[in-house]
Amino acid sequence: IRLRDTDNNNYARIGGSAGDLILEADGGDGQSLSKMSFRVDNADRMELDANGSLELGHGGAAHQRADSQAFSIITPASGGGQGIALKRLDTNTDQGLGEITWSNNTQDGLGKMKGKTDGATNSLAITFEVASSGSVSEAMRIDSVGRLLVNTTSVYSDSNDMFVAE
Repeated sequence: IRLRDTDNNNYARIGGSAGDLILEADGGDGQSLSKMSFRVDNADRMELDANGSLELGHGGAAHQRADSQAFSIITPASGGGQGIALKRLDTNTDQGLGEITWSNNTQDGLGKMKGKTDGATNSLAITFEVASSGSVSEAMRIDSVGRLLVNTTSVYSDSNDMFVAE
């Protein structure tokens, strides 16, 4: 399906190829910095710009993309805040629930921040992993009772709230 702008050579297209759905904005490349907008109740709610940046929660306000990031979630000045929610639809006492990963062209997963259940389905630990010469290992953890563990995954028998291994 081709949607043509009657004012100029610009067009949008909905199509498919090899089982893929293709949504195309400015297929004639007649307009610089084109975008795809997803609107609800007459307001932009999501926008994908010509640079590949995705903005959620736009709501028609001036663009607020943080530091030219590829992905931004924008919240209104009033009302409840929004954020990112990672949820796994099962119950397990030692289960990865979600992660944020940093990568480059050389290696995927150079650094990670992970959330996981910690001995109970309603207890959470947050772990931090980093890479050194390509080898990724856990560097720090905050366990489900709030203890900070640095360079170790084990809690010693004393009552300290912070454990550091050399």
